[in-house]
Amino acid sequence: MPLWKHNFSNSPALAPDTLALQNAIEAFKNAKAIRLGTQTSNEEAYVLNYLKHKLNILLYCEDARVYREFLHTLKSNSNAPIHKTAQSIKNADVCITLASYVFDEMPLIKSQIAQAILTHKTYYAYMHPIPDNRLKAHQHIQYEVQTELGIVALLLSSFLRNIEVDEELTHFIHELDVGYLSSESNVGEEELEKLSEKFAQAQNPVILIGHELLYHPHAKQIAHMLAMIEKYTKAKIIVLAPSGNVVGISLICDLDADDGSITDKIIGYKTRGDFVLGEVLENITYENDLALKPDCIIPSMLQIEGSLVSTDYRLLPIVASLPYEGHDICDIAQHFGLEATSLIELTDKLEIARGFRAIAYDELDNYFDQEGKEHRGYELGPIEFIMSTEDSTMFESIEMLPESNGSILFIPKQSGNFMNFQPPKIIASKQFMLANKLENNTLVSFTLGGKTLSAHVVCEEYIKGMVGVYNMGVGFEAFEKYPYQKISNWSIHV
Repeated sequence: MPLWKHNFSNSPALAPDTLALQNAIEAFKNAKAIRLGTQTSNEEAYVLNYLKHKLNILLYCEDARVYREFLHTLKSNSNAPIHKTAQSIKNADVCITLASYVFDEMPLIKSQIAQAILTHKTYYAYMHPIPDNRLKAHQHIQYEVQTELGIVALLLSSFLRNIEVDEELTHFIHELDVGYLSSESNVGEEELEKLSEKFAQAQNPVILIGHELLYHPHAKQIAHMLAMIEKYTKAKIIVLAPSGNVVGISLICDLDADDGSITDKIIGYKTRGDFVLGEVLENITYENDLALKPDCIIPSMLQIEGSLVSTDYRLLPIVASLPYEGHDICDIAQHFGLEATSLIELTDKLEIARGFRAIAYDELDNYFDQEGKEHRGYELGPIEFIMSTEDSTMFESIEMLPESNGSILFIPKQSGNFMNFQPPKIIASKQFMLANKLENNTLVSFTLGGKTLSAHVVCEEYIKGMVGVYNMGVGFEAFEKYPYQKISNWSIHV
């Protein structure tokens, strides 16, 4: 039976496991690639990047790689800087969240938006395939799954109306079939007109972009269109990091595309692989036991001293809240020439050219003053985005948008309210339940990504529409794809 309460288990990690360490060293000697999970500190990422080059192998972290590519295309074309998230939301008179299930995936962002609405009378528009009544949005704009390319094109056409732009962009906008895009995405032209009017009047509009666009088949063109909005309007566009330390990993690591070209001898670092280095989770036992099982135990983010980088591009120190006396990645890397014996010896070695400073871990500020002002770590230096030939891709005409029919699940990132140790479950609307002939708390089986899974379906009043939310829980394989997946082989357990 599933267990409902789980915590990091300390006792097995207190004694170093020499045999597991030797097995890990041998695995690295024979490895073809390393795959990183996003719950990886800056210092761990530094060591793994060192091992990539020392061993001449590939290094994967798809969340960080697609984030970096999307952000680079956006900023190299708009010539805009990285904006501070909290300050931008606080000062915004119009705030739009696009492709982010913000209430549960980004609860801190949700709270900042709610505060801006209360104190600054910010106009808030929530754009997502799943309507969420918990959000106090002035506009809920629901669009169809897989139509994000059309949605961004509609925003581009609406927001740049009556603004003088270059000839190529003028031609692209003129050729858009707004009626078709509006119909296929199921977004009314009157909804867009209302939002466009608010946007045109705004002095400090901000658009927050969720991770769902990063894995879109047309992510580059979407980023390019968003760049034009940022370039020609007053909008500040912020790409929200998917989860964990994605920003830090994207800056520190020289990442390769995890495209399936390597199928064996992959080291999984806090994620899936043929040899897994991972933290210990206590009593994770589910009917579908897909939880990661480490071959070598390493500390969790709760058990190390180190640092990470926030969405605001600020280095923040990590302080251990749980004890750990076992091996870490430094013990492995020392066998391949790394001189450092502990992770915090590397905090001031992070590359200055990538925005970091030569400040030792013990010298980092880490406190709040009496007025509540944060004094933690430091702000990274300016990040330069140099446009490449790929980033300046010509606009491609949008001939057709795909259709999504049947039962669809949204697989959120393991962040925010989804960072829990509960058994997997599907959160669904009454409409979803009726269409699939389900009753509350029904146990169902289904095929997703080639794997047969099972979960209880829970009906919630706040969710609307025909897309269910599949909360996989912490400790399961990260889902690094476009997050909307059609269910096949759907069956109900009686």
